[in-house]
Amino acid sequence: MNSPDRYDVSGNIETEYEPGTSILRNIPRITDQAVLDRLEFEALLRTQEAYYGLIAEDTVITNPVLCEIHGHWLGGIYEWNAECGTSLECGTSLTTLTSDDS
Repeated sequence: MNSPDRYDVSGNIETEYEPGTSILRNIPRITDQAVLDRLEFEALLRTQEAYYGLIAEDTVITNPVLCEIHGHWLGGIYEWNAECGTSLECGTSLTTLTSDDS
């Protein structure tokens, strides 16, 4: 039988908000959702540009690869992302995988 708090995430940094808002706590301390959305979008565009040449048809997308891409995207915005979140384990990076294949 599952305990009632099986999925309790209280105390995790991923569940913290900017004071007085419903906006996730973020490194630049943005409290306007539209501004934060724009920042995330711009970071996503930079991440797409950075990884465009690294990902090929035969690239194996593993947890470490996803972690690296996600970290590149949101690592400068959310402190918790710099640690890959609580459910992903980091390891070999995509840049390591591609440099080994060269």
